[in-house]
Amino acid sequence: MIIGLFDLLTSIKVSLQEPAWTGFGVEAYIFASVVYFVFCFTMSRYSQGLERDLRPGTRVRMIRSD
Repeated sequence: MIIGLFDLLTSIKVSLQEPAWTGFGVEAYIFASVVYFVFCFTMSRYSQGLERDLRPGTRVRMIRSD
C-alpha cells in the first residue's frame, strides 16, 4: 500500500471542513506527520539492509527450493 503525502494531506483538509472535526486540526496534522515518518523510516531501514547485503565483496544468499 502506497500513500502519497498529497493524498493524505488533502483528505485531512477535506475532513477538517466538516463541523464534527472542527478544532482537531493540530491532531490531524500530527497524525499525518507520524504516518509519514513511520513510512519513511521503515523504507530507509529496508534500503540500508539491502545496501549492506548487496555491497561489493559479499555473497548473495540464494533461497533454493527443490
